[in-house]
Amino acid sequence: MRSGNKLPVKGEKVLGKCRMEREQRKLVLQTDEKEFVYDFSDDKALTTWAQELIVLLENR
Repeated sequence: MRSGNKLPVKGEKVLGKCRMEREQRKLVLQTDEKEFVYDFSDDKALTTWAQELIVLLENR
């Protein structure tokens, strides 16, 4: 999965949005085509991944 405005290589997805559903410990990544949902077993891992992806999206 790639973020930013560069054209994706065939088969890659461009990450458009990222949101965290803390109550359910889910991280939701959105592309133009699809939504990907990842479940986490603990809040710390969820928060770490969400923060990293949000920074990546903001700096593209």
